Amino acid sequence: MSFRWTRMMNPAWTADLERIAAGLPESAMPAVGDWRGAAMLPGTWWTVQDESGAVVAAAMLDTVWGDGHVQVWVAPDARRSGAGSFAMDQLRGEAQSRGLAWLRGEVPEGPDRDRVVAWLDRCGFTPGCSVSEYHLQVRRQRAAA
Repeated sequence: MSFRWTRMMNPAWTADLERIAAGLPESAMPAVGDWRGAAMLPGTWWTVQDESGAVVAAAMLDTVWGDGHVQVWVAPDARRSGAGSFAMDQLRGEAQSRGLAWLRGEVPEGPDRDRVVAWLDRCGFTPGCSVSEYHLQVRRQRAAA
């Protein structure tokens, strides 16, 4: 299956984001709840469309102190289609083009946690300092002189 990656110019909460967020676990809702209905979302957002043009995933990259904080949301009916991995590959490329050192993400508690952690592992992420944090180095550190 092929996908299309589209940057949301002036990202705002949309019906597509609401539909995708409806399939997220309750543990992810506190952060999402703050964004519902927002006229402007934090960070840079993209949507992933399938071959029919339907939005099947959304991704966010926010830069904090030289690291990229990411979220990838996939619609329930598009999970295991490759849409999430496609989005993560695109985010990795975006982080590299911005010169970011790391991608970081958090995995909330919930029924899908083990599956999401296994997926992040396949994407190259490793556990971070906290139970919920995972990170991926996208730019090699320079050796000390």
